[in-house]
Amino acid sequence: MFKQADRLLLVALMLVLIFSGYGEVKANVEVKLLDDLGKEILIQREPQRIISLAPSITEILYELNLEERVVGVTEFCDYPARAKSKSKVDVKNLESIIALNPDLVLAGGIVPKSTIKSLEDLGITVVGFNPNSIEETITVIAKIAKLTGKKDRGRELTGRLTAELHSIRSKVERAVNEKDVVKVFYEVWKEPLYTVGKNTFINDLIEQAGGYNVGTKATGSWPQYSIEQLLAENPDVYIATYDSWKERMAPTKIKARTNYQYIKAIRDDRVYIFDANIINRPGPRIIEALKLFVQAIHPEIDLEN
Repeated sequence: MFKQADRLLLVALMLVLIFSGYGEVKANVEVKLLDDLGKEILIQREPQRIISLAPSITEILYELNLEERVVGVTEFCDYPARAKSKSKVDVKNLESIIALNPDLVLAGGIVPKSTIKSLEDLGITVVGFNPNSIEETITVIAKIAKLTGKKDRGRELTGRLTAELHSIRSKVERAVNEKDVVKVFYEVWKEPLYTVGKNTFINDLIEQAGGYNVGTKATGSWPQYSIEQLLAENPDVYIATYDSWKERMAPTKIKARTNYQYIKAIRDDRVYIFDANIINRPGPRIIEALKLFVQAIHPEIDLEN
């Protein structure tokens, strides 16, 4: 939890820089920014035909009141429910994107760079985002607001998220004893067993909720994990999603696994199953995701008062 105040100050400064120096984007008004791929993006006219290639981005667009300008989304973009009625595009099928004649394509981190380059070669503006923390997610929301001319709504949304983040952090910092570490294991997939490592959005959620992610000892952002490693780390809390296996996951299924009875989280009945669509999407519901992690890792913290 160290330097949390510095992180909040940094994101506040970033928001000021993003939102300063421009009004609502109008025709022939230039907007420049760097995307998460390190590209300088230049927008000369307010985008009217936007395609989202990530569920988290779709959620951001709808929260910025841009529904009418969204012309295409992926099959996984299911929130809000209205998004499911939009035309579907597939990153593996460039024609599905080109056919919608977009003037702005917003891509998530899993979109292949080759796909982005192919679209750019056709003269389509593509902006890539890949946030790995709550602060970076708030910054992405601000950048999308800037690109689309939604300055006022962007300030309102990012301001609210930043304030809520500050409130939760303050409560966690007051409650957490650094000597009493709560070890957390996050299950990405059951068989083979995968977890999350450093430089991931989920790891940031665990840490900001006052937990220690045992997966950070493994190599890589999404490392495979053995039962031997799991037993050795003996986590206090075990978190998974309903989608971490072919069949809907449940605490009883995790508890019934061979040798899992030796894990402290299992013995203490601290197994939690969350909605992947909430906690795996770095978008407007990030605070809801953080609250779920806080309630699981530090249930003694009262987030309502």
